[in-house]
Amino acid sequence: MEGKFGTFNKYFSFDKASGADRISPPMKNFLKEVLKRVAVNLVSFLILFVFGLFITLLVLSSLKDQEKVTPQGAFLVIDLSMNLTDRPKEFNPAELLSEISGVAGTESHHLLEVLDAIRIATEDDRIKGIFLHGSFQPQGYGCGYAALAELNEELATFRESGKPIVAHASSPSIRDYFVLSQADELLLHPFGDVMLHGFASETTFLGNAFKKYGVGVQLVRTGKFKGAAEPLISDHFSDENKEQIQNILDQRWSDVLAAISKHRNIDPDELKALLDDHKKFRFSSEEAVGEGLVDRAAYKDEAIERIVELGRRNDETGSFVQVNLNDYLAEMRREKTEFEDMDEEGGVAIVYVEGAINQNRSNLSDAGANEITRRLRSIRTKGKADAVVLRVNSPGGGVTASESIQREIAQLRKAGIPIVVSMGSVAASGGYWISAQSDRIFAQPETITGSIGVFGLSVNFKELGENFGVNWETVKTSPHADVFSIARPKTKEELSLIQEVVDDLYEKFLVKVVIGRDLPAQGVADLAQGRVWTGRDAKEQGLVDEYGGLRDAIDHAAELAELGTDYKITEYPRKRGGMELLRELLTPASKMKSAPEAPAKAMLGQLHQELQSWGRLNDPRGMYAILPWRLKLQ
Repeated sequence: MEGKFGTFNKYFSFDKASGADRISPPMKNFLKEVLKRVAVNLVSFLILFVFGLFITLLVLSSLKDQEKVTPQGAFLVIDLSMNLTDRPKEFNPAELLSEISGVAGTESHHLLEVLDAIRIATEDDRIKGIFLHGSFQPQGYGCGYAALAELNEELATFRESGKPIVAHASSPSIRDYFVLSQADELLLHPFGDVMLHGFASETTFLGNAFKKYGVGVQLVRTGKFKGAAEPLISDHFSDENKEQIQNILDQRWSDVLAAISKHRNIDPDELKALLDDHKKFRFSSEEAVGEGLVDRAAYKDEAIERIVELGRRNDETGSFVQVNLNDYLAEMRREKTEFEDMDEEGGVAIVYVEGAINQNRSNLSDAGANEITRRLRSIRTKGKADAVVLRVNSPGGGVTASESIQREIAQLRKAGIPIVVSMGSVAASGGYWISAQSDRIFAQPETITGSIGVFGLSVNFKELGENFGVNWETVKTSPHADVFSIARPKTKEELSLIQEVVDDLYEKFLVKVVIGRDLPAQGVADLAQGRVWTGRDAKEQGLVDEYGGLRDAIDHAAELAELGTDYKITEYPRKRGGMELLRELLTPASKMKSAPEAPAKAMLGQLHQELQSWGRLNDPRGMYAILPWRLKLQ
């Protein structure tokens, strides 16, 4: 078989004993090389294909944007089925893939762009009114009540201009109704209802589970109200922690009912009596109309016909003449780009601090101190702004990370650049740490702030390991060389040393507040203790300066920098990446709404999020200034 078949025999042979063909080692290597090259070429092709698709979609989206022009006599349609965030949305490859594949997702807008859209619509002669519909889909730190209060204020200004707001709801949540009740005409689906059942804050306690499975948790803290780690060491709230939570929930509920009463022109005492005396919280469409909670029951098509009466009909679609929020925002951005010099420096810079404060971002919903300090440093050293607004929507986080941000704030002020803090829905603990020494602090009555305290957290898996036959053995140069080990609990001597560190950090926190807020030391010590305050209480105690939203903070920062009324506003992080630019073209996919999760799946998902939130705390010393609980209003 040599000669003519020599090459063949080099790679293949025939096993006479087994009668089986056998691939020789050279052939195996050859096939591996071929497959490797095919895989590389395939991956390269896919990358080029996706990149080409991405560029094509961007170009087509840009062309589509240019074609969209708001028609005369249009109603601005705002679909509340969104996650309303403080921080501009950033590029997320996973979300881009879901958009391209058509997988359902939650649309996201950030507060300032929605406020700007409504403000511009107020003066825009083409806009006849606003149509509100849909139901908020909060995620992370989005859709907080302080942000919704700012949205309400802007809607109220729109109404005062004489332009109508019409809203249609099916079964609104309290969060939805808080905003929808602002409408001149609120229509409810005949088979829908309004539920005003109040607020509840639910916390998952893992203390007993950790004990059962041998996970050791050691906590060192200051202040009787500093209950951040209670879920890890107990099965219930401490009396002090429960007291402050109850106080905040009561104030929040009172504020919401007062706002609803004002919006719907209902006597506050009558509404409270209706809910308290009769123990009623669910109102059918007929009952809601009878109690003045809505104006009338109507199907969606009837709501459309009502808007046609107020505006005009679109002969092509048969609906009313309209422009949706996305298209209106795209038009705003085009006009802004047209008339704005993008290289121009100065003006007011808004720097967003949203999420748990860690040194490095381990999650898109976190606030990374390294990233934020780079932005602040760049603003200071490169003269990118005349004033800074720090928008804080954070429960705090690592002490080191919080202090890194506070240091850059001090450097900005030292350089003569005023910095004003706008507190969002929560600006507590580390969130207050970075706020205390600014030029002025604005907050909403609904803001959650304070929580001036520090704790140290240590977890060990010694007992858990023993239960599974796992043992750790350490060789060390000194008794405390392995003080940060997860293989053993801390000794009493080590805990005493950690307590000293916690006490020292707490004292430094108090000093920052005393200096920043110009308050007496004893007064600050009494206000601290880790206690959480509402924006209303914080203002009375001198922890914040005045009520106001993001726009108020921007105006004040411009005033401090003597910028007049015409100045540039720059946001950090800058607006949107590829996914947002593709939204226009991918409208059908982006407008699909996520279906509600099954209760069991939602419960497991909630537990997973709880564990993840603890896992993302990454201060190198385990020292934290963070809110005593994640306030979840249900």
